[in-house]
Amino acid sequence: MFGLIPPQAPILINDYKLSNGFAKHYTFDDKESCIYEIALKCLKEGFQFKVLKSCTIRYGVECVQPDCYWYIFTRKIKKATKWRVTNINDKHTCSKTQFNPYHRNVSSKLLGQVILPKVKDVTRVYRPKDKAHNVNMEWNVHVSYKQAWRGKHKALALSQGCSIESFAQLPFYCYNIKRANEGTVTAIEMDAERCFKMCFIGFGVVVSIF
Repeated sequence: MFGLIPPQAPILINDYKLSNGFAKHYTFDDKESCIYEIALKCLKEGFQFKVLKSCTIRYGVECVQPDCYWYIFTRKIKKATKWRVTNINDKHTCSKTQFNPYHRNVSSKLLGQVILPKVKDVTRVYRPKDKAHNVNMEWNVHVSYKQAWRGKHKALALSQGCSIESFAQLPFYCYNIKRANEGTVTAIEMDAERCFKMCFIGFGVVVSIF
């Protein structure tokens, strides 16, 4: 008998998020999400910021222009992994036209998260120059080929994990295959510099035929 399918968890809507940004008490899942959402917000709106405070319990930014009073301050919630906006002024008094086409907050990590859905699309070859062009068109900011290349590798790490760590698990994978499949033959070959070259796996049921 099949077990009952548990009901889908309800989607919680953050009541403190506005259509054009954040408000006081808006929460993030963790600090990484906090940094990403603030950077993405500024990328979409065409403004830049500088970090005032960044530690294990606080993260605060302000507009890069000295005559602008825009700022966001966040703090880690006690005994939790979530972060919360503690103080915010979400109105810029400067002009975003003076920032484009270059954006100081467009890091390779941010690019990786932005282009992640496109990288997951296996039906197309998404080259770095395509990524740079798409970001330039969509966000109206300049992204170099080198930035796009780094962003691609960040996106691949997010979707597939670190390749170095994955290859480190290969011997354990082969060992478990041999334990679960009697007669299985495995071999891992590396080059002169001890870098991965190829892997051979012959399952026991196939090997027994020859």
